[in-house]
Amino acid sequence: MKHRSAGAFKIDTLIYDDKKLDAEIEGIARNIIQERESQGLSISELAARSNLSISAISKGETGKSTFSLRSLIKIAAALNVPVRKLLQVKDYPDIKGNKLQDIIITLDEPTVRAMLKIAESIIERSRKQDEREENS
Repeated sequence: MKHRSAGAFKIDTLIYDDKKLDAEIEGIARNIIQERESQGLSISELAARSNLSISAISKGETGKSTFSLRSLIKIAAALNVPVRKLLQVKDYPDIKGNKLQDIIITLDEPTVRAMLKIAESIIERSRKQDEREENS
């Protein structure tokens, strides 16, 4: 697979590095558990508040499945915290040499949502381009 890059920031390297991705997913689950427990909520109470199933919350927290973006937004709203508080971001440099983490934590929720939509669009275009290259 070819690496698409935005400046020096290689999107595919971040997304497809399974060890980093697994660590991020585990960190997000830990953040959700920590926030839920700090508010004295059970899994069933969080499920009811977020309009998700008890099973979905439990599986996401234990790593048996991953939370979708939609679920993360619902969970953050149910916990009354910004999505960025649930996201554990490692030290990935951005294109200017600053820490991407330092930038993300300063953003409000609508901006983070917009960034995620942009990233999803970039990933989809990259996948389609790879498919076209493989088929030609």
